[in-house]
Amino acid sequence: MSMSKKAFIFVLPFLLVLCGCSARDIKADSFYIALQGINIDRLSKLNYDLIIIDYSYDGSEAGELKSEEVNKLKENGKKVFSYLSIGEAEDYRFYWNDSFKENPPSWLLKENPNWPGNYTVAFWDEGWQKIVFEYIDKVVKAGFDGIFLDRVDVYREFLEEDSSKDYQKLMINFLRKIIKNLNDKNITSFKIILNNGEELPLKDYVLFRNICGLVAESLYTDGAGNIRSEEEIKVREKPLSRLKRAGKCVMIIEYSVSEDKQLILKERAEKKKFLIQFLNPSLSL
Repeated sequence: MSMSKKAFIFVLPFLLVLCGCSARDIKADSFYIALQGINIDRLSKLNYDLIIIDYSYDGSEAGELKSEEVNKLKENGKKVFSYLSIGEAEDYRFYWNDSFKENPPSWLLKENPNWPGNYTVAFWDEGWQKIVFEYIDKVVKAGFDGIFLDRVDVYREFLEEDSSKDYQKLMINFLRKIIKNLNDKNITSFKIILNNGEELPLKDYVLFRNICGLVAESLYTDGAGNIRSEEEIKVREKPLSRLKRAGKCVMIIEYSVSEDKQLILKERAEKKKFLIQFLNPSLSL
């Protein structure tokens, strides 16, 4: 960044008004996420503008979707994005080696107790970043419109344990490298959606200009169907509203919400011009 964090935050509201939409923005009035149980025929018949799926039927290299399958999903004008976790490694991906448990690479850290087989990574490590670039190359080759980057907010967990490094800046730098990697290959129409971490695009102009949208999980509820306090909601709504006013696609996911609460939350989201979906926690089709 060429200016201080404080200065950037000060001028950003004016930039949001002046900059308009970038080439990587996207227009969508509806979205859907299905990461398990992918069925091309069923997905192609869904009436959504934007869908987010895994690039592989089972996460493995052998199960990768073929370009003709991705193109079938795009036939009716859908935008199709591929899932990619950049804050955790998954033991069923093409980059995984069974020797990692005995002899872990420098970037591989502890297993996520809530998601067996998922491991926190040192996302600033060049070895891990190289894997991510290879992953994105596969997604581009398959014909996806863009990438959905999960676990960008993992930097917060590092901050809680270690205040000696600016992990937020390290994540922003990593995201900027992803953008640069695409630009260097002249892949300028490929789009990027972040999952959570809504504060990050408001900290860095390059990142802000090069993402088309953001998904916010459990904005209104705690994941178990209980509505959050008004104070908690407003803290996250503020940056999301800024992104929306700047032309970014803001999508909300809520889990395990009763039908009566869904009506209330849908009305609130629509007032903010946020898209909202109520999905099952497994994100299966």
